[in-house]
Amino acid sequence: MEFLTELFATSGGVLGGLLGVVGFFVMMAVLKSLIKAELPDNVLVVTGRRKVKGGKTFGFSVERGRTIKIPYFQSVGTLDLGVYPINVRVEGVNSANGITVGADATACVCIDDDDEGMLYSAVERLMGKDREQIQQQIQQTLVGNFRGALNKATPLQAIGMEESWREEEDDDGGEQAEELR
Repeated sequence: MEFLTELFATSGGVLGGLLGVVGFFVMMAVLKSLIKAELPDNVLVVTGRRKVKGGKTFGFSVERGRTIKIPYFQSVGTLDLGVYPINVRVEGVNSANGITVGADATACVCIDDDDEGMLYSAVERLMGKDREQIQQQIQQTLVGNFRGALNKATPLQAIGMEESWREEEDDDGGEQAEELR
């Protein structure tokens, strides 16, 4: 016992400094397990919290920037809100006038985080999927919509030329009518 008393008496400053450094690292570890931060183009999805949006109860909350989580009771995931470039190619679609057409398109899709209802809906559908799976799901949806749009349009409408063709026809018809007078 005398040894410990002598040790603390002679090296009190060193021991106090050592305890302070250990305490600092323990506090940093506790804070790191409690506070989660994410980049601006991502949202944090905290499961284990109940949130009511638009009369619907969700078992998660969506936070931007940073949040505090309770270890063992809540978990935190992220959802990328960045731009997803999607290439769409459709072939063998019957147009409105019965002509078989094909088309290529590129769409840049992102998740809208301004509308909370849409954001929560997107989190329900996309949480737990990686970027490649999300791109594949978006591509399948776009292919279906693209096929439907091509099916309802004539080839000229599909490429945006019907309006310009009608304008040229009206211009030519007007000039011909004036020549006949």
